[in-house]
Order: sequence, then C-alpha cells, then structure tokens
Amino acid sequence: MSVRHSNKSDSGAVGVADDVAVSCRTYASSRGVANAARRQAMRSITTSYRQQRGDLFSSEPDRREPLLGSRCNRGMRHVLAAALLAAFLPLTACSTGPVEPTSSAVPSGVATLACSSAIGSKPQPPQDLAVVLGVVALPAAATRPTALQTARSGERDPRARLFAKWGLWIKVDARFELVVPREAADRLSIMWGSPGQRTQHLLVPGCQAGTCSANDGSGACDRSDEWLAYAGGYLVRQVACLPLLVRASGQQQRVLIGVGAPCPGQKPPPQPTEA
Repeated sequence: MSVRHSNKSDSGAVGVADDVAVSCRTYASSRGVANAARRQAMRSITTSYRQQRGDLFSSEPDRREPLLGSRCNRGMRHVLAAALLAAFLPLTACSTGPVEPTSSAVPSGVATLACSSAIGSKPQPPQDLAVVLGVVALPAAATRPTALQTARSGERDPRARLFAKWGLWIKVDARFELVVPREAADRLSIMWGSPGQRTQHLLVPGCQAGTCSANDGSGACDRSDEWLAYAGGYLVRQVACLPLLVRASGQQQRVLIGVGAPCPGQKPPPQPTEA
C-alpha cells in the first residue's frame, strides 16, 4: 500500500516553530534594557507568540508574563512535537497487517466459564438444541419450536430486568467464545456457571470430561460423556428475538434466540411467563 505524504502540515508547523524561536531570542536580547522598555518588549513578544500559536494551544489569556521565557521553551517543545506527530501519523494510520487469532489470554471485560461448576453431562445434547460450530448447543430459533420463558430477575439494572433460565451445553475440550453483538448490547447479557458472572462476552476455556461439581457419587456426571451442562441463562431488558455470536477456531456463526418473545417460525413461550 503506497502512502503519499503532504508537506503542508509539516511546513506550517516548522514555520510556527521558527516564529516562536525568533520571539524567544527577542525576549532574551531585551533583558538588558530599562524596566519600562523591558515590560513593553515582553507585551510585544506575548502578542506575537499568541498570534503565531493559533489553535495549537489554549486561547485563554496568560497573565504570568515574568514566566514568558520558560513559556517560550515549552512552546518550542509543543510545536516540534506537533510537527513530528504530523509526519508520523500517516504511517501509522495506513499500516495494515494480518489479524491475529484469538489469544489464550483473557481480554479485559471477558468472563471465563468455571469448568468445575458443571451440573451434569450427556453423550449428546438435547435434540431441540442447535449444535453450533460443533462446540456448543443453544436454544436457537431454527431448532426450538417455542421461545424461552422469562421471569423477573430482581436485578437493579433495567437492562437485566427479565431472566430466562436455560442451561448451557458445551462440548468437552472445546475452546470458544459467546459474544453479544453491538446491536443487542443494551438489551442482552448472559450468565452461566457457579458463581455466575453476568457478561456480554463469555470465554469457554476447554473444559475436560469429569470436571463436574455434581460428581459426588450421584451419577450426575460421567467421564465418558462428551457434553457438559452449566446452570444459568439470558438476561434482557424486555422480551425479544435476540442475536448471539459463537466464535471458535477462527470461525463465527450468528444465531437467533427467542427470549420471552418468539423469533420468526417460533411460537410464544409457554405460560407462566413475564413480559
């Protein structure tokens, strides 16, 4: 990609720097004159300096005239910095490169599913769920005939006024992300695991078979099962058909989930439900 640089901003910044330097030298040479003449010289220098700096600095008057010499030094540094920034900004703005794959580090604002909080396991997920990218089973509108029931959550945040309790089924050893897209950011959040953390970006780190909190001899989890279940659900401002993104192995798939209200092709949720 070729980048064409404009010399207009560079020459303007250098010109202002030269004018500031001349003003500073004028001030230095005036130090030996009488007090009255020196005050007049400083007023003249101040006026010239403020006219040259234009919009680069604040227009608020500065009455600390005895500090003009240090102010000139500061002005020189600021103008030169602006010139260097103008020269290098086109390079950084036009730099391109390959998109890095998802790192193993957890970005800020991302919640991580607690693998050991699984409440059950199965060889296969329930049949009315959609297996997305082979890593997670969701109550997508494409496979589930009715929308999810909702009830009041008790949350103070109005964006999480209603809660649809629905477990999350994940494939053993699968690493992936569940992301609420921007268009639904003020209407939907998700939460699974114990303790569950309400989030709009959940990382599933690759949970191993047998990592189950219910493995206390009750038979709720089996190490030979390939799917693990986690308690939680969806929190919404109001009932709606909402999107959710699944990202795994460099791929992304968007699914629609009817939370309290049906998506196209679905029926309303069974009663009782809260709207």
